[in-house]
Amino acid sequence: SSGINAEYGGARHLGASIGSEAFSKRYVDEQVAVWTAMMENLADIAESHPHLAFSNFITSLKFKWSYIQHTVPDCEDSFVALERAIRERLIPNLLGRHCSDDERKVL
Repeated sequence: SSGINAEYGGARHLGASIGSEAFSKRYVDEQVAVWTAMMENLADIAESHPHLAFSNFITSLKFKWSYIQHTVPDCEDSFVALERAIRERLIPNLLGRHCSDDERKVL
């Protein structure tokens, strides 16, 4: 077995999708929904343990979607809900306030 799970219209390989545009969009949307839920949970943790939440965010979670963004073309629109969860829930719970656009570029 090659380790590649083939589905109609495409396959998942090494955390990215290979195949039709529709398959890739569906795959990215599914992943983003999972990551958005994870950000919501991490935002709750950040209220009482901000260092732990920030550490988890920068060393693990953001690399998952960064990889997808670099390997699946034209998927930016799928990340709107994730960005909203980071900007409106996680970062305010980490900092105790909302952040500016410049601060968001860093965080």
